[in-house]
Amino acid sequence: MCLLCPVLINFCPEHSPETGIFRTLADFELAAARYKARRGSYAVLIIDNTNTIAQYNLELLRTLQEMAKDAVDKLRYKVVFVTSDGMALTAMESESG
Repeated sequence: MCLLCPVLINFCPEHSPETGIFRTLADFELAAARYKARRGSYAVLIIDNTNTIAQYNLELLRTLQEMAKDAVDKLRYKVVFVTSDGMALTAMESESG
């Protein structure tokens, strides 16, 4: 297990084909924890162009959705998905079913 596995639970950047984005998310998660400790409120991660992610990498979108649910369930930070069409929304709704 790598050092970041405990931080991102099942989203370890060393064990993912999208290493760059998961390294960034690991950094965000650590910063969000510091922010919450200092300010007493939650950091917000905004993922824009979700429709593009849905179009080109649906598995990544599903993983981001799982990560967002885990973060909210554990009161770590909030995530907002922004999309300009229904493809991403349809994909996300089918996963939350």
